[in-house]
Amino acid sequence: MMLEINRQLQSDGTGNGGKDITGLGLAVEDGAVFSTYGGINSSTFPYWRNQWISDVQLDPTTTPPFRAYIDALRTLYNSCSRGKVKPTLIISDQYLFEKYESSLTVNERFMDMRLGDAGFLNLMYKATPWVFDDDMPGASLVVGATSDNHELVMLNADFLKFVMGKGKNFVVTDFQRPENQDAKVSQILLYGNLTCANRQRQGRMNVDTVHKE
Repeated sequence: MMLEINRQLQSDGTGNGGKDITGLGLAVEDGAVFSTYGGINSSTFPYWRNQWISDVQLDPTTTPPFRAYIDALRTLYNSCSRGKVKPTLIISDQYLFEKYESSLTVNERFMDMRLGDAGFLNLMYKATPWVFDDDMPGASLVVGATSDNHELVMLNADFLKFVMGKGKNFVVTDFQRPENQDAKVSQILLYGNLTCANRQRQGRMNVDTVHKE
């Protein structure tokens, strides 16, 4: 159940006949086409759009390594910030996480020990912890491919909330025996969804790998 909730938190809510959680796939969306979120059309109202950077080239041969990637990270971080309000969490797939790590010197590999204690492997970008998630969207690496696509999100958890229906927080119902089975069944009920109160402080980046090491 934890894995399924995690998968849905990366989705846009269209799965399972629209019953999936409306996750980061819509709240912090691919800005190629901005959608309606929370009843507000972000293509009409620009203030309701998240930050978006597309087609960043991940090239290890530049000096310093991955220069365009690191420059785009800086731009996205600054665009998601305002005054003392900064991103509180970065999530990417494993590939982008490792490429960021390989661009650092040994003395720059700091971790947020609070997330480490919780079992998350993380690095720090500026003052923000960075973790990788296997459910992040993007193409899987293919041997011999000339390019792959990966995505990264910068989040401010102060404006994100998971809301739940009263009495439906993973509640286990009583066991009942179906009339046509010699068995008893029970349900685990969750009525909930992810909400975002400030999309401008959230960001997504699309990264293209054009070289293989």
